[in-house]
Amino acid sequence: MVDTDDNHEVSEPWLLRFDVACRRNPGQGGAGAAIFDSSSTVVWTRSHFLPSSSETKNTAKYTALLVGVQSAVRHGTTRLLVEGEKILVLAQTRGSFSCNNRWLRPFCEVKCERS
Repeated sequence: MVDTDDNHEVSEPWLLRFDVACRRNPGQGGAGAAIFDSSSTVVWTRSHFLPSSSETKNTAKYTALLVGVQSAVRHGTTRLLVEGEKILVLAQTRGSFSCNNRWLRPFCEVKCERS
């Protein structure tokens, strides 16, 4: 795993992939994200255990997405492609769908543009 705080500007788009797993919904789970540079080299990975029995899959997805976006910014990328299997989360961050859960609304503040 490479997890540096190098703050050099990156001009080519990087790729963020994220996913989660939960035993139940809601329930304990995990969130993970990985960033790849333009040559498909892994730049950064992270996983989080979500111990609360009240975590939902959407909360876990937003956790993985936001941790990945924050790391990409720290690494200096200004162009980021995002892949995740949770279409709802991606649509909410693009503003295509509204977020009705008041606890998740702050996560929706991170806006992603469609490429």
